[in-house]
Amino acid sequence: MTDDPVVRRLLRYAAGLRAGGEPGEHDVLATYITTDGREAFAFCRRGLLIDPCGDKRFIPFGDVDEEKLMTMDMLLAAKDNTIPPEKRKLTLPLRSGDTLDLPVDGRSESNGSDIIEIAGLIRQRAIQDRWQPS
Repeated sequence: MTDDPVVRRLLRYAAGLRAGGEPGEHDVLATYITTDGREAFAFCRRGLLIDPCGDKRFIPFGDVDEEKLMTMDMLLAAKDNTIPPEKRKLTLPLRSGDTLDLPVDGRSESNGSDIIEIAGLIRQRAIQDRWQPS
């Protein structure tokens, strides 16, 4: 386990998150590994690194529209056990009006808990980022 409290919290709640990731300029804390072994995105100190081993798009937490992140439709879709894990996703709304689909497996017995937990963690970080002085 790690001494960093942020990383401990990340790893405690989502089954697909693993400590660390590709080193680089964004201070990667934890990386989300899909059930097929792909590194889909990484939690960094100040944002998300999408496709960390490929195109590497960095999304600051302040760019996430946290008010639109956890909607009732998203919660119901996350709990829908008829959707196969490889088709599950977390739609990340951005303040620009764009959206990004993150592949997030529903791994635990509670169907979709990774989606809900990760959405909650992103939402919390987006709110914190918005209230931090520049």
